[in-house]
Amino acid sequence: MAEFKNFTPDKASVRRDGEDQWKEMEPNQLVPGDIVKLTMGQQIPADVILFRANEMKVNNASLTGESEDILKNPAKNTPNIFESPNCAFFGTNCTGGSGEGMVFKTGDNTVMGRIAGLAQSADAEETTLNRDIKKFILIISSIAIFLGILFFCLGMAMKYTLITGVIFAIGIIVANVPEGLLVTVTVALALTSKRMYEKQVQVNNMEAIETLGSTTCICSDKTGTLTQNRMTVSQMFIGPEIDTIDCSVNYEIFKRFEEKEKNKGDQAVMANVPMPKYDVKNKVFKTLIETIALGTVSYFTYEPSSEELRKRIASNTKTSFAKVREEIALKDEDVKEKADYATAKSELIHEEVSKAYIKRAVKGDASETGLVKFVQTLLMDGKYGCYNVEGGLDGYRKKHDIFEQGDGASKEKVQIPFSSEIKFNMMVRNVGNELFVYLKGAPERVVKRCDTILMGFDGEGNDVEQVIDDEMAQRIESANKKFGG
Repeated sequence: MAEFKNFTPDKASVRRDGEDQWKEMEPNQLVPGDIVKLTMGQQIPADVILFRANEMKVNNASLTGESEDILKNPAKNTPNIFESPNCAFFGTNCTGGSGEGMVFKTGDNTVMGRIAGLAQSADAEETTLNRDIKKFILIISSIAIFLGILFFCLGMAMKYTLITGVIFAIGIIVANVPEGLLVTVTVALALTSKRMYEKQVQVNNMEAIETLGSTTCICSDKTGTLTQNRMTVSQMFIGPEIDTIDCSVNYEIFKRFEEKEKNKGDQAVMANVPMPKYDVKNKVFKTLIETIALGTVSYFTYEPSSEELRKRIASNTKTSFAKVREEIALKDEDVKEKADYATAKSELIHEEVSKAYIKRAVKGDASETGLVKFVQTLLMDGKYGCYNVEGGLDGYRKKHDIFEQGDGASKEKVQIPFSSEIKFNMMVRNVGNELFVYLKGAPERVVKRCDTILMGFDGEGNDVEQVIDDEMAQRIESANKKFGG
């Protein structure tokens, strides 16, 4: 919870004082009454009341822990502001669509700010181990003092001198105090922490281990807690194939392993290279890859967070993390600190670009993240690519951009963002001199809107299609059930 105090979104697009132009502004400069524009992939810069939304969805995981995206509707509201569809809160993510709204709370007055305040002011609760040790020490101390006084009185009764009686009493008290208790408990907790580390569990407070050890039941939300909310393409189904296709091997990873093995020369063992089970020369497979590229909108991008930048600066300058000031707190005269931030940002972005695409950051829906990481490695050019499309995923989308209708300021892209109600997203793209509709979503929703399925191509390159009859529908349903486990 203490991490919430470092929770700062990116810059915001703002209008104020009746201006028509949007301006980029730091979130800490927002005031109630400002108009902000929200787009997919952006963090909400303040608590906002929405008055316009185009299939806008917000993920409140950072606020509520619930990973499911929530569709926003400016026309609806509820007495409970936290459940109101026309409100978006600071620090949450816009994962789909777009919208505009008016700021009504900023900074510490936002919901996230109040949670951060509570987290900072909350007293640390005493652990079970602490209470048990205190109780044990109280009992031992009481016994030791009682015995010390008892033997002092017996010494006086037996005509010992006062000094002898006092020394004897102190000796009895000290003898009953377990000096090795602290060392024993510390070593026991340290060994347990080491075993926990081997199981990939980070222990920040060693005293909490005893509490965890005495726990019989843990109730937890799965997504984002027990899992990482990261999706990858595991299997595919295309018409000509009898069974589903194993897609667990990413093509770029395969090429990297292949290159590494070939560099060994005569000692190379190509059997060690994980081979893709899909046929990249299959034209139907290639068409599906191109369709996924044009049926999604998530994209690769990386902007280092404030915490990542501060950690890198602390590492570069050999100083503590706490001493590195926030970037938004820097002034014009803080030239060195600004240069440190620029260097750290450049290093982090360079490291991100050098990663394999399957490990890179993607903005957009979690399910689309898995899809674009799979198709990018097939479409991209270079030694690790397959179809050598110039510019890869982004280049292919730009070549077949989304169709726009209207004129001037009223020009809008023809698309329907995904929502949990309709369970699909749709867009119209310019492909050559024609318009193509791309639909992606739940199998039952997509199949319901299709008459045929692509089975292959003839000698002239024309589509060979098959009507989706009962048998084909059954095959599709069987594949879907297999995907669901």
